[in-house]
Amino acid sequence: GRGQQIAVETKLCEMALEIEVDELVSTNVHQESFECLSILIKYFANAAKDDEKYRRVRKTNEVYQKKVLPVNRSQSILSAGGWVDAGDVWILPKSVDASKCTEACAIIQSKLDLLSVLCSTAAPRPVPTPLSIPASA
Repeated sequence: GRGQQIAVETKLCEMALEIEVDELVSTNVHQESFECLSILIKYFANAAKDDEKYRRVRKTNEVYQKKVLPVNRSQSILSAGGWVDAGDVWILPKSVDASKCTEACAIIQSKLDLLSVLCSTAAPRPVPTPLSIPASA
């Protein structure tokens, strides 16, 4: 039936997205991957709000230029998530509904969780020393 067909297609899209997210993480520095995915998840989360303006990402946008564009596979993630490259903007068609955006967020979020662990273990930060408060205060 048609319903099953759609379910299979959706699954394929999710898999494609997951593969691209994995690729991004394996081909970039963890910190850059983390920052890029943090932006990408915002694109999907905003698009789920059903407001037309959130379904467009200008390629001239400064954040996009700095955090997304230079990162390997970032464009592939947008494509796999249903965004269409329309020259100087990325557009998310109406056919990609809020639930698909939410699924994309879940996929990216699980990777962000992993990356935050990797980032924190990769560069051990000095433990902040507690401020000593004089007892007489």
